[in-house]
Amino acid sequence: MSRPNYDLNPITPVAGDALRGWEAICAALPGRATGRIVVELYPGADKAEVIEALTAGLRPDRIIDVETFFRSPEAIDAMLSPYLGDDPVFGKLNRVEIADFLDPHRFVIAQAQAALPGLSLVVGAGASIVCPDADQVIYVSMARWPLQLRFRQGKALAICRPAEDAADAAH
Repeated sequence: MSRPNYDLNPITPVAGDALRGWEAICAALPGRATGRIVVELYPGADKAEVIEALTAGLRPDRIIDVETFFRSPEAIDAMLSPYLGDDPVFGKLNRVEIADFLDPHRFVIAQAQAALPGLSLVVGAGASIVCPDADQVIYVSMARWPLQLRFRQGKALAICRPAEDAADAAH
């Protein structure tokens, strides 16, 4: 068996602070009783784990899951069908942006919820669009290989896709 010609566990140097582990992240945000914390998630990252860990460490007054403010799966399918055809993973180059996934009416509600007094935790792909003036932005990413394994196991979902669709598309 040949060895892959790519790094399964790549490392990318970053300027500033890069933290590892939820305890370290929560400890770096002491005294957060009010404000807005945005957590941008790379699609496929474990959103439930992120929400659970940050809720335990930060005790926010509200959690805003950005995906609940997306258009319906049917509307997203209609928006993307000209670019995807029958393949839900690969498609044609297009100008669709994450903001296009947000339902305009729900978007206004999400922004109003994020602006309420107390500590708001805005989580998901597109969180910084919902809350562009956040007090703190956290970016949760994953290396490609672990992410690919999560997709194959049906543990990572494409945006607005049921688990069985994501698992089928990964094979």
